[in-house]
Amino acid sequence: MRGIVLGAAVAAALLAGCSTVPVTEPPAGAVPPSYPVKDFFRSSPKAYFRLAEDGKSIGFMQPTGDARRYNIFVQRLDGSEPRGEPRLVTDERTRSIDDYFWKGGGTVLYTKDFGGDENFHVVAVDAASGRITDLTPYSGVRASVADELPDDPDHVLVQHNRRDPKVFDVFKIDVHTGDAQLVAENPGNVVAWGTDHRLVSPE
Repeated sequence: MRGIVLGAAVAAALLAGCSTVPVTEPPAGAVPPSYPVKDFFRSSPKAYFRLAEDGKSIGFMQPTGDARRYNIFVQRLDGSEPRGEPRLVTDERTRSIDDYFWKGGGTVLYTKDFGGDENFHVVAVDAASGRITDLTPYSGVRASVADELPDDPDHVLVQHNRRDPKVFDVFKIDVHTGDAQLVAENPGNVVAWGTDHRLVSPE
């Protein structure tokens, strides 16, 4: 009991030392502010901010063009301050980019399909030049990122079903050249792939 009383006393002393803001009751009959329903559903003018791995650039997405599709912009940083004008590095007009991420300090990766066929490709963009490299340039093939490999600025693990439409194999792909190396071939019964921190499968 003594411990409980002492603890309560200490808590009261701590609270007493904290600065507090007086709480005032709203006037009787006051009506809270109302907000248009469209404010909860409209697209943000800028969204999905991502800091490059070297901390020297920042990316964000913003609607562009007549169709107002979300595309990726990049902007240089001086410390924590943006410098210069943001540069548009993608030009998707059919549908918005859902998400993206940085590889190192100069490459942006995202996924897209062509013509709404739901066969997504993994695409790399050089943030400096705007050069776009389709890392999975195969017709009728669905691809996705299996592991971003955050400790490797030049490669990413990608899974796709080019060999067999029913299953996905894993490849290590160079984000600058598109060169691919098979990492794991699906024996036919793997539904989803996962990696450990060392990218080593158990024996």
